[in-house]
Amino acid sequence: MADRRDGVYSGVAITVTVTVTLFADLRRFLPRGADGPQRFTLPAGATLADLLTVIGVAADAELTAAVDG
Repeated sequence: MADRRDGVYSGVAITVTVTVTLFADLRRFLPRGADGPQRFTLPAGATLADLLTVIGVAADAELTAAVDG
């Protein structure tokens, strides 16, 4: 059995879909023509840093994030 933290459980990849609303200067990371919240699918166990990497936000960016509202 695989370690659940690596996003695989019993040989099946587990994912989580998150909805992200980008405010202020972070709106520049929205896809061209997009507006409003965006959905991203990540492997189970992904961190906020992993999400920001997928969005394209630099690891050293200063920002405020709210999780679960």
